[in-house]
Amino acid sequence: MLYVITMKYSIEKFGLRVEADCVGAELTSVKVDGKEMLWQNDNGGWSGHAPILFPVCGNCSVVSDGKNYGMSPHGFAKCSTFVLVDRGDDFLRFELKSDASTRKYYPFDFILSTEYRIASETSAARTLEIKFELYNSDEKSLYFAYGGHESFALDKDLDRYKLMFETDEDLIHLCHDGLGRLTGEKVRFGVRRELNLPERYLSEGKTLIFSGIKSSSVALATEDGKPIARSVFGNFDNLLLWRPDGARMICIEPWSNLPDGYSDESKEFSIKHGVFAVDPRSKAEIVRSIEYYK
Repeated sequence: MLYVITMKYSIEKFGLRVEADCVGAELTSVKVDGKEMLWQNDNGGWSGHAPILFPVCGNCSVVSDGKNYGMSPHGFAKCSTFVLVDRGDDFLRFELKSDASTRKYYPFDFILSTEYRIASETSAARTLEIKFELYNSDEKSLYFAYGGHESFALDKDLDRYKLMFETDEDLIHLCHDGLGRLTGEKVRFGVRRELNLPERYLSEGKTLIFSGIKSSSVALATEDGKPIARSVFGNFDNLLLWRPDGARMICIEPWSNLPDGYSDESKEFSIKHGVFAVDPRSKAEIVRSIEYYK
């Protein structure tokens, strides 16, 4: 029997208490004045909380020099054991280095670090900053995609909540099959700045996939407009929504890449949209944040 040893670390400031696990460097608890904001598997539907998606998001093959490396959906970071390399009163920094096990699925040498920092407090919200850094320790260019998968616990049923964008968005859902591959079918939700969370498209394992998002953030709010949290994701232009069937929660997921369509599975990873390149002995950095409202 295989046992996975977990070790959790926590920080607290401004009434915001954050806990993360060395397995996946995943957030496992975020409490605001004692109230849990992350999903805690209330209905037994999903044991995750906020996995890191690396080096792919969703069902996306990694083909390099014609070889398919058999990458699993969402990549391997979510189930890898990170090391806590630095911490302070208001931050935790985890690190994962490539080794023989990662090279079986991803033919690059790297050092991946994730840092969680309680960044600020205002009269309305507390901010958690999420910093992703990837160092290419190889002598060749490295290619990667990255995404967030943070959950938000809800007090009421899903249809009592909505998303509020910064600007009007032409929301077109890209449909997927049972394996998470894009089918080419689309569902148009129209041009709008607010989206009431549609249970019809967030049940039975289905995911809402919106591409071409112009806003740099989106707020989760009650139906009467009271904000709960805001996910700030900068220049990510793919936003996905998912939840375990029937759960009082929603995952708001900024992804750099989209899932494969049927014709994409043999395409070289390096030329897929949303895949970033890192030069040898160089570093990529992505900073996101989540504002939790009081």
